[in-house]
Parts: sequence; structure tokens; C-alpha cells
Amino acid sequence: MSGQYRGQSDDAKGSVVDDVFTLAWDRPDPGALVVRVSGAVDAASARRMREGIAAARDAGETAAGRVVIDLSEVSFLDSAGLAMLVETASRCHQAGQAFVLVAQGSAVLRPLQLTGLDKILTITGSVTSALETQAAGARD
Repeated sequence: MSGQYRGQSDDAKGSVVDDVFTLAWDRPDPGALVVRVSGAVDAASARRMREGIAAARDAGETAAGRVVIDLSEVSFLDSAGLAMLVETASRCHQAGQAFVLVAQGSAVLRPLQLTGLDKILTITGSVTSALETQAAGARD
């Protein structure tokens, strides 16, 4: 199953696409949800990102045991984006889902490091390694 988010969606397909922000998802296997984000994650796009991730989490017939947020194509991440990631990690933890971020560039890694979130959240360098990681988001 895959899709993109475009506002409210009753099915597993939709998209959030504008000049600076896109979000798409797929389920490479029934136990994993991969959400790919690109562009700027800021005050203007964080709400749409939250809605898109929620739609992706709700789209499958069964809940994914692992939620991977791929930020490798994100060009900018501000405090609104960081807050949304913490909120999403918390919701995943409450639902018993592992939560893993994929981050490579300084546009994402630097804000995570400056805030100490790199010590709290599970971060990997690729979707492949995120799917293999036993993430901290599933721990008690």
C-alpha cells in the first residue's frame, strides 16, 4: 500500500505537494510504514506533515509495528517541525509502534543535535537500516 496525502482522505491515497514540501508513504511490508518527506519542514508545513503522517498511519488495514520517517530529502527543519516529530514519536510510542528517523544532511541533523533529540530519538542514515533497526520507539 502506498500513497500521498492531500488533505483529508478516506482511502490510502492522497498527497501534500507544494513548492517546498511533499510527503508520500508506502508500506514495504505489513509491519512497516515509511513516510518520505522532502522540502522545508517549518511552521507553514508542520501541520500538513502531522496530518499526512496521521493519514498514513491510519491507511493500512493493520497498524504498522514500525514507523519510519525519511527526512533525507528535507532541506530545512525548524522548531515547529521538531515539535511535530516529538509529538509523532510520542503517539507512536503510546500505540506500541517503533519510531525511526532517517536523516543524513546537516539541515536535519544539526537541529536534532542542538536540541538533544538525537540522543532521545532513533536516527539512522537510510531507510534500509531503519527497517532493520530495533527502534527505541518500541521500548517500554
